[in-house]
Order: sequence, then structure tokens, then C-alpha cells
Amino acid sequence: MQFGFNKQLGQGGNGFVYSFSFKEKNFAIKFIAQAVIQEKLNRFKDEYFCHIQMAAHENISRIYHYDNVSIDEINYSIIIMKEYECNLAYYKDRTLPKENLLVQKVQLAQKVFDSMLNALEHLEGYNIIHRDIKPENIFYDKDKDLFVLGDFGIAHFKEQDFPKQAENTTQSERLANRLFSAPEQQVGDATKVNFSADIYSLAQVIYWIFKDCPLQGYDISLIKNDESEEQIDFFNKFLERALRREPQERFQSIKEIREFRKQVKSKLDPRKKIFDFDEIIRASLANLINPYPVGQLIHKEDVKIIDNFMRRLSKDIQPNKYWVVYEKGGDLPLEEIKTLEEENVRKQTTKWILNNEEIDISSIIFYRNRLKLYKSFAILSLRGCDPFPLSRINGEKYDGDSILEAYFDREEKRYILPQDIGSGYYYDKEGNSQKIDSDRYELRRRNFKKTAILIVLQGHASSGKLDKTPAIDLIASSIENDELTQEDIDIFLKATDNHHNPEFMYFD
Repeated sequence: MQFGFNKQLGQGGNGFVYSFSFKEKNFAIKFIAQAVIQEKLNRFKDEYFCHIQMAAHENISRIYHYDNVSIDEINYSIIIMKEYECNLAYYKDRTLPKENLLVQKVQLAQKVFDSMLNALEHLEGYNIIHRDIKPENIFYDKDKDLFVLGDFGIAHFKEQDFPKQAENTTQSERLANRLFSAPEQQVGDATKVNFSADIYSLAQVIYWIFKDCPLQGYDISLIKNDESEEQIDFFNKFLERALRREPQERFQSIKEIREFRKQVKSKLDPRKKIFDFDEIIRASLANLINPYPVGQLIHKEDVKIIDNFMRRLSKDIQPNKYWVVYEKGGDLPLEEIKTLEEENVRKQTTKWILNNEEIDISSIIFYRNRLKLYKSFAILSLRGCDPFPLSRINGEKYDGDSILEAYFDREEKRYILPQDIGSGYYYDKEGNSQKIDSDRYELRRRNFKKTAILIVLQGHASSGKLDKTPAIDLIASSIENDELTQEDIDIFLKATDNHHNPEFMYFD
């Protein structure tokens, strides 16, 4: 069988890939010199012999033949595969316009996501972990207009199902491309890599499609919904969970992702936003809700109710859904709520982080209007926090003045003076300039005096109206009197009545 050489396609840890033609059809052929380290040659063989034991699938690369050849007196092992149009990195660069491309990115992300879900579901059925999902290993099949997953050079095949020659990966070996691989792969501990690592890598690919680079760090910069809210709401929610650093906090299977997808509607229906918030209020107060009055004002200091409300609200946060207003009129979207308690400790608490601010909730004031639910709101009454227990980046204790902002060191669980982080470098005890690991530090704020925060739906008058006076007056009254009166409510409702989102008022 005579193949004609076309060009080099790529190079990886397990050999070189070239394009050859035979009878007017192109094939990709991977070469590895037989004189390489035996373990590499064993992995090369395993890539073929384990791969062919899987049933064929349209979203998994096709592989045809294994052979040994001699070229210029050098012996090679080869794998003959189907040649695809191009990889995803090339496809994205070639097909997407340079400007105004959000819609095209959404379409590409959707096609890649659907293809890779099918591919990973197939692998999951065989207990196979790919471990190297990245744009260069995802190929475009022009004939079927879909994407396929290829290059199983470092894939984990369960040994009792797929007899192998290569040894299992050791803890000292780093797995795959660090930019797209899960954190547990980057430290080289193969014993901690499970199927959720492939889900993490898929999420990195989707993030890369939108942001042009994979996520680096802890904080996900969510995709903006200005142009296409209804289409990318799901991707924001998927990325937030799939890119978590702890494997147990991610999706654990493709079935779980598919079920999650069913629950997330692509469009934020105004009615759904309204009913979601009302359900959180009703579930938090339970039988304390009186179904008869049109408007009901409830003030609760119960830790159970505070904890219930915050946990339910934290799970429902998504772009363009909730808004917060502060005592002095500052306002912004509600983007994150998480507990200040130790991770994996499930107990009722009043201490939370809301949009990077550490808060201690003394009580919640609820207002619910059962006829016009979009007018409902919650006010978090907050205790003043203690000053940050500050230290310098080099470990020295800081005894200076109290400050409102500090950086939280996630690894050492301590608060660092802001000026020690700001430049990106610091001097260690030996006087050497060291680069800051920016992934470790999260900016936190604290308020040292009693205050309050108003939470409303985005679309409520207090989220869209330039004049925040009604909201400021309402918050001020709740702080001064530790409660609200019906008169406070009446004044607030009258001042905001005609300024809500028309989509909300349509349901009146």
C-alpha cells in the first residue's frame, strides 16, 4: 500500500502526525520512533489497541490500523487515522469574525458543547477518562458538520477492561496541557483524577471560545448577556459549576449535566424571575406567610430563616436577575453569595460573603406583595464587623490602622495588607523580589458599623431608576429604627410605583 506524503499536521508527546493520501483520500498517520523510551512506545501501542476496543461513535475520532515501518533505516510504529478538516483552534480563528461576534461564539460554543457531551458520554460508558481535552485535540468533521474528540495518548483506560502495556501514570507525572486541564492534573497526582476532570477541561474549552483564553485563577468572569441573554444564560451557569477547583463540587457525569440543562431555560422569562424570588421568600418564611393580605411586612431575627434565605438565594443567582442597593445609594448587580463558614461544614449561619463583602446578618425584613410580586423585596440588616486581623505578605503581624479592604489568602487563611499585593511583587525575608501568586488572593471588604442592604429583582424601580432617594430613605429608616413601618412601605411604593420594568408591569 503506497501513501503519498502531503504535510505535517502536528506534534505531541507521543509522536508526530502527518497527512498522507491514498487513492485520493487523505489520512492522518501518527509516527513514533521505536528507539524512544519503552514506556512512551507502550503508551503509543495502548492508544491504538485500547481505542479500537470501543464501539465507533461519530464524535470520537476514527482510527484504522497499527503497523511498523522502516524509513531511512529508522524503525517507526505508526497509527493510521481519519484526517479531519482542522482542529478547533484553527477552526475558531478561521471562521469567527474579528468584531461583533457574540452570536457566532454562542453558535460555535453550542456546536462544540453538544458534540463533546456526546463524546464524553460515550467514553463514560467505557470508564475512560481522556485527560487531555483542549482545542488542538478537538477536530472538525466537515462531512458531518460536527466536532470529534481525538488524541487518546494519555487517556486512562480501566485496566481490567482494556489490557495495557504501559504502567499506570505515577504521581510525579503532570498530565496534559496545564491551561485546559483540571487543577488536580496540574499537580501530577493521577490518583485524584476522575471523570470530572474531563468536564472541567470541556468547560475550559467553552470559556476559551467566549473569552479567547482559558480561565486562570479562582474567579470566573461570567459571559456578559447584553446582546444574547437568553442564549448564554446556560453557559454562565454551567461554567460556574464545572470550573470549580474541587472535583467533588463539579458535575460528576454527563447525565448530571443533561439534567441540569433541562432545568435551565435559555431565556430569563420575566414571570419566572418574579416567581423564583417569591418562592425563595415563601420557602424561607414557610408558614409565617399570610396568604390573605395584599402586602405583608415581616421582620425576622431567626438564624434558621436567615440561613435558609441566603442559601436559597445563592443558588438562584444568575446574570440580570438580582440587584443590591447600599445605605449611601451605591448599587450593583448581585453576582455572588457564599458562606463564610468552613467549606463542607453545613450549619446555620449569619455570616456570609456578598459581592466580595463580608457581612454578619442580624435580621431580615421581608416585604411581599402577593398581587404584584415584582414589588417584593428583602432588606438585610447587618451588624458591624470586627477589623481585619491583618498581616504582611511575609508573615509579619500588622498593627496599624483598621482598613475597609484586605486580600484573603485562600491557602493560609489569613488577611493581607492591600499594598503588599497591589504591585504584583513583594520582598521576602531575605530581601529578594518575589512575584505574587494572584490565584491565591481574593479582595474582601468589611463594614465596621451597623448598616443594611436592599435586595430587589433587576427590573424593580430601585435597580433601574437613577434617583435612588426612595431606596436610600427606606434603608435609612430600617437602620435607624431596626424595623420598617407600614408608612415607610407606603412612601416607598408610591415613589417607585411607575418606574418598574414594563415587562413586569405587563402582568398587573
